[in-house]
Amino acid sequence: MTGDTAGLFGIFSDLFVENTQEFFIPKSTRFDLPPLQKNVRELCLQLQAHHNKHPTTCIFPNCDYPEESAAIVFTTQNFEDCIWAYFTVFHPQHPFIHWPTFDIYTFSRPLLLAVALAGSVHCPPSDAALLARTFFHLAEDFIFDHLRSIIAKIDAQEEARLQSFQAALLIVTVRNKQVNPFTFRDPLTYLGRS
Repeated sequence: MTGDTAGLFGIFSDLFVENTQEFFIPKSTRFDLPPLQKNVRELCLQLQAHHNKHPTTCIFPNCDYPEESAAIVFTTQNFEDCIWAYFTVFHPQHPFIHWPTFDIYTFSRPLLLAVALAGSVHCPPSDAALLARTFFHLAEDFIFDHLRSIIAKIDAQEEARLQSFQAALLIVTVRNKQVNPFTFRDPLTYLGRS
């Protein structure tokens, strides 16, 4: 079917189900794992530090950072699968990021986090993919905090600003797609907070 429709549908031919089958095959050779592992580990530490710095935004039980859940969610394999799911399922509907230039080693950690969490929604159900959703609220706060700091810098590079806005737009889009009103907050509240 794909061969017959490629000429007819042009750029939309890659949206057919037959082409998304490869998404479910683990591709451990897609990324160079040590740099990704370093970024994921650093991102987990930054999220934990952000949680400790802003305990009033806590939605976790007893306001304790869920280290066990973080150990499951923030793994190289999980991030790899979630990023792949983002670009094969979510991205065609919401192309906020230019896929050919997306570089997991040089892009900002907030953008990496937003892409991974957006992809987690489209991963096959697993502990890691489902537990990732518990970090949506904290990630959104972390991303908007980063956005505020970038906006405040007069000398911030254009690329850093763009990536911060992309991360914010992406996490808000993911959160808006979730129907749970408990997890949704108006994004403008983040920009106005001191």
